[in-house]
Amino acid sequence: MSRTSQSGCMGCDLMCDAKNSPVRSNFGLNTLGITSNGRPQATITAIRQWIMNGAMNAQPASLAAAISLEAAKAFAIQSTAPVDNAIVHGPLPQVVVAFNHELDASLVNDTTVSLEQINASQMNEDSGALAISAAVAAHNPAVLLITPKAPLGAGRYRVSLRGTSAAALADVNAAVLGSDSSFVFTVEPAQ
Repeated sequence: MSRTSQSGCMGCDLMCDAKNSPVRSNFGLNTLGITSNGRPQATITAIRQWIMNGAMNAQPASLAAAISLEAAKAFAIQSTAPVDNAIVHGPLPQVVVAFNHELDASLVNDTTVSLEQINASQMNEDSGALAISAAVAAHNPAVLLITPKAPLGAGRYRVSLRGTSAAALADVNAAVLGSDSSFVFTVEPAQ
């Protein structure tokens, strides 16, 4: 028997008959479930079935295009926890801000990130900032962790992020947020 090269052949180095069905090779490898190239028959059969079921060709260009499109997006806040105007149960140990690009950690400081407790009469006024530690997350450089020195108790709070001026939050490519941003949330007493 000789190997066929008909259009249905999957190129697996098996000895096949005219219908592209594997046949016993001269070496007896197929009796052990191993093809002449050392691959287990079950693997070859699974790959052949996957291809016949419509496996898609790899498109590395589309991955590169997706990465380029993401990089072309303006640096922005993607989400916050708690979200704007949320009501959460206290005490709250940490606030999280996620961005769509990696943050430049050297720009994270008390002039670019602040947390303050506010009351109804101070909604549009500056109030005293709380002592916090702000840092880029160790395992995700697109996440900013804001940790107050003490967990946040009952009250209303505002997180402010500076996105303009020379001292503004920026990504690792020096793209700034473009505008100052803030969000508020309420911490309810622990139950």
